Amino acid sequence: MANQGEILEQTSDLLWRPTLGQIRFSDVYSEKAGENEELWWRKTDFDADITDYAKAAGFSNIWQVPIGLRPEYTGYGLVFADDLAQSYNERVLGLISREQAARASGRELHRDALKRLQESSGAILALANNAPRNEANVADDKNGADFHLAITASGLEIYATPLDYLGDLEDRNRITALYQIPTKGHPEFNGDYEQFRSGPVVLTREHPYHIIPVFEYPNVQDLIDAKRNGSHPQVIPTDKREGRFAYWDKYGNGRMSLKNISLLHKLEEGDSATLQITNRGKPYELEVVKAKNLHSAPLGKLAIYLNCSDHLDEGSTAGLVEFIARVDDEPSTSVQTAIFKVLDLIPDLDTATAELKLAA
Repeated sequence: MANQGEILEQTSDLLWRPTLGQIRFSDVYSEKAGENEELWWRKTDFDADITDYAKAAGFSNIWQVPIGLRPEYTGYGLVFADDLAQSYNERVLGLISREQAARASGRELHRDALKRLQESSGAILALANNAPRNEANVADDKNGADFHLAITASGLEIYATPLDYLGDLEDRNRITALYQIPTKGHPEFNGDYEQFRSGPVVLTREHPYHIIPVFEYPNVQDLIDAKRNGSHPQVIPTDKREGRFAYWDKYGNGRMSLKNISLLHKLEEGDSATLQITNRGKPYELEVVKAKNLHSAPLGKLAIYLNCSDHLDEGSTAGLVEFIARVDDEPSTSVQTAIFKVLDLIPDLDTATAELKLAA
């Protein structure tokens, strides 16, 4: 078993930080699968809810996002959480600059800003939990699959099972360190019998001697170099599709996760492209228009654009693409938003398994 001396010093420093807030994706949270389940996306807008709160009040909160009915949202959710962590770091740097400027001019920083600055050393944690006790995960008397701790370049700590949930971050070269968290002998829960390990597993950060390094890099460039020279351990499964629907909001507009978004960079605003969708083995095509943002998208047409809040990643072409249809009525009741336009063409659309490709 690992001891603290065997993990990177910077990981030890990160785990020593006090917890500031948590974003928890788990199948243990209650969900309703009742009437009008075909409109399940009407009830989900966690990225808007969390972004609104985090940018207004900071991260001093615990957000619970149920994923039992939509586990495919989790990969996007972790990228979203890491984007927020990166944005938070950038805001902290801005606060430091403001404080220095205020001192130099003999002024004081606003008390709200001072409070955020004082909290800036805190850690943001993410949980991704879906731990069935099926045959594969109880073989050899295992109490479910082990959790893993992933550390991103932004300092986000992710406690995840299964490893698949980390695939989007792995595609984007964001995970600089990965550690196994053995269930057996865990200092915070009974590894042989405890059913709900997901609650206390984040307390592993208080016991760094219990984690076992899988891979560790001091920075993103070392990670990229290891991937290029073939020395990086390929332990995190990644989605083999060229693209997929990553998320639908309550208005029926979505986000696509693509392995390669270079075509979108080449398109000019107003240019058309083809969205190729393979659903249940059948190919379909939709025309989409490149927009600059939501309000510049043409009314009534399917549009795509890059969200200014998304972070681009060094050494990776993977990214998220907004997929929307701007309407001239209330979007929460409109049947003209993006998901309905797709369903007009593909009534039996399976958003979890469909494969996407953007072509000129």
